[in-house]
Amino acid sequence: MRGGLERGGVGTDAVYALALSPDAAVAASGGGDDKLRVWSTADGSELVVIDSFAESVAHVAFSADGGYLAGCDLDGNVRVLKTGSWEVVLELDGPDGAESMVWHPRGNVLVVSSTDTTVWMWHVP
Repeated sequence: MRGGLERGGVGTDAVYALALSPDAAVAASGGGDDKLRVWSTADGSELVVIDSFAESVAHVAFSADGGYLAGCDLDGNVRVLKTGSWEVVLELDGPDGAESMVWHPRGNVLVVSSTDTTVWMWHVP
């Protein structure tokens, strides 16, 4: 890609999920190595790695205001990080077989759907 950043050797397995922060300053990835990673879009440097997941991280998403980043693995383990400090502020047990994850566009409500037809919602303070 002309003029772009290429980042090789990211983790030890496939990348399953990508998200860009609302201000485009950072990107997040999740993958088969059971880790959530945060990257600087300015220089491609890795800012943080969260390795407290039990399974592949299949979903990552920034809240609409950019204040939070959430990651969810295939077993429904959810971690919510405060952006900037990148500390895990919330650990949630969601549904097995997590299928998708989104933030409400107007508030800090995180929604996860599952292959068992359930939908889980949490208010993040």
